[in-house]
Amino acid sequence: ARRRRRHASTKLKRRRRRRRHGKKSHK
Repeated sequence: ARRRRRHASTKLKRRRRRRRHGKKSHK
């Protein structure tokens, strides 16, 4: 259970970064 909570936290942080938009900007 502890591992799942840690993964969820990382997922939330990744969503905030919005890597999809960053990739478009890189192009």
